[in-house]
Amino acid sequence: MVVVLAVVGVILALLGLAWLIAQIPRTNEAKPFRLHDNAADGLTRCAPDVLTDAVEAQIKALPDVQDASAVLRGTAQQPDLTVKVTATERADLPRLLDTIHTQVAGDLGRSLDTKLRRLGVQVEIGTTKAKTHQITLDPRT
Repeated sequence: MVVVLAVVGVILALLGLAWLIAQIPRTNEAKPFRLHDNAADGLTRCAPDVLTDAVEAQIKALPDVQDASAVLRGTAQQPDLTVKVTATERADLPRLLDTIHTQVAGDLGRSLDTKLRRLGVQVEIGTTKAKTHQITLDPRT
């Protein structure tokens, strides 16, 4: 009985360790994606930087977004996208997140011809103050 409990304890400890290791964020980017595997038809390779630059530009063009950065991991068949977005204080966060999930992630999935396996979005609120020394007064008052 003691041996069985020891074996079960070791198995549970290894499973717990594997789970903890899986929680550690990976910083390494994906290798160039092979979008077609059949060399007879030709190979199409795409660097992850090209895709992340497009994602960043699309997010930066959204209203109330100050900055964005993206990291693409995984393979062309199972891509993972992590995005860090800096928004203004007045940003509509639910709408911004919905736009990122539907439009940006959808466009990336269509370009890779697959759905994203995982999408992580970190939103920060920008603290930069407006550097203008002008005010607008309502003429009706």
